[in-house]
Amino acid sequence: MNRACTRLLLLVALVALGACSGATRREIFSEVDVAPYRLAGTGTIEGDAIMETVRGEPHLPIGARVWLFPATPYNVEFLDALNDNDVFFLPDEHELVFWRADVDPQGHFAFNDRPAGRYLVAAPFEWLEASWNDAVPTRSIPVHQVVDVHHRNDVRLVDLADGATVTVHLH
Repeated sequence: MNRACTRLLLLVALVALGACSGATRREIFSEVDVAPYRLAGTGTIEGDAIMETVRGEPHLPIGARVWLFPATPYNVEFLDALNDNDVFFLPDEHELVFWRADVDPQGHFAFNDRPAGRYLVAAPFEWLEASWNDAVPTRSIPVHQVVDVHHRNDVRLVDLADGATVTVHLH
């Protein structure tokens, strides 16, 4: 795993978490759990990862990427923590077993040559939402725009059989 991949995943994790509670992990990383996923296979996980803004505009995931994790107990706990925003932990670099796929401008992605197994497909979304304050404009209280940053991780559990193609919609 190269450092750029590791840094991007850690950045996504930190952005998604926002706050921490200091809780510790319950699951322990197991190389035995992930070893079958390191092999080449004949399956494909494909789909689209695109959300629509309140204005109806298409919006791609952060970095225009989708992430694929083996659905091991360790990774399930990690992604649940990201979604729940209630646990802060980051895996060690040797524990980061994942693949990423770039999405095209229409949000399509594919993970090819994957072995049979259970996977978690994740797309982290972030968007800005602007609104105007409720104040009546005066010389002392100007009307100003407020910008809120929103985060959401869409994660789907996928069972992949040998030679099969599974389609996933993340939004």
